[in-house]
Amino acid sequence: MTFNAGLAVGILDHAAERAPEVARALASEAPDVLCVQEFWLEEHWQMLVKAAGDRLPERIHPEPLSAQDAKPCTSSEIAPVEACINQHCADEGAADLARCAVRHCRHVAPTLSTSCLGCLSRNPMRVASEILADCVDRAGGASASNDALERAIPEQQYAYGGAYGIGLLTSARVLEREILPLKSTQHPRAVLYARIETARLPELHVFCTHLTPVMRNVPYSGAGSWQKEQAEQVRALLAFIERKAGKHGSIALLGDLNVGPSAPLVKATFPEQYARVLALGFVNPFMASAPQCTFCLDNPLSGRARHSGVLIDHVLLKNMSGHAVARRVLDSPIELVTANGRVQSAYSDHYGLLVELR
Repeated sequence: MTFNAGLAVGILDHAAERAPEVARALASEAPDVLCVQEFWLEEHWQMLVKAAGDRLPERIHPEPLSAQDAKPCTSSEIAPVEACINQHCADEGAADLARCAVRHCRHVAPTLSTSCLGCLSRNPMRVASEILADCVDRAGGASASNDALERAIPEQQYAYGGAYGIGLLTSARVLEREILPLKSTQHPRAVLYARIETARLPELHVFCTHLTPVMRNVPYSGAGSWQKEQAEQVRALLAFIERKAGKHGSIALLGDLNVGPSAPLVKATFPEQYARVLALGFVNPFMASAPQCTFCLDNPLSGRARHSGVLIDHVLLKNMSGHAVARRVLDSPIELVTANGRVQSAYSDHYGLLVELR
């Protein structure tokens, strides 16, 4: 099973309220192998670990790439941010502060250094005073230009403290495990690998990943482009699969690949990259049924725009015997209790996929 939980605090609505519901729902599905994405905060990942308990005891979850101890924000550069937060978000609790800040104060973000912005987004589930205490040098230890500090801190600063957001959980015995980092911007990306032993197969190679989306309305930082970054990740993913599993191994590739085919009411997403994956010998069991979108525009968290979307979440198989039956899961609406009352929502802005081998 694969599921992009969309637990992007400050970006998607009701992430804090959805997190425990997502953890319970995933545990109730009880798959033998589960690949999750967008569990950005450690506390949300621990909710899933607790809910899964002994049913999914083997876990692979990469540590954040670059948690910094320095206080990279100067008092002068943070002043406009602090003023905006005080004006618009002074009464917001920890769960809603990030969302309020993005809504009202995003115009200030371009004035911040990359290291300062990365620190502010490291752990958004706190009140403003706690975030500023960790990130702002009130004593003036950083220079006004921040040049020395920028040299001391790694150039690439990621959101959510450098969290990868992905995890691989299984009930099977893990014979081998590895993490392949991928070149990326905005968020660290990686491929999680486990060679497992199941009752059906003496050896199954499992790969779990979340590739870079091509964000047309977000400028790409540095040289290259979103498209080139994604294409390089696909190349590295396929080379890793061939290196670990060879040409004849049984393979399951799971995750949000941000590429996909076309189908009725489903728009193709970078089909040339999707074709590269299939060319390695993978089949998509979901396409054999009545394929639907997994990122759908009528999802409550996507704005209920229209009945269409893309199929970018996948469980792809190679060299597998038997009959594979695929279905979409966690696609029903849910009701949440928030500070502002009860709201109709969804588990995520994505729907999950589950494949059963018979």
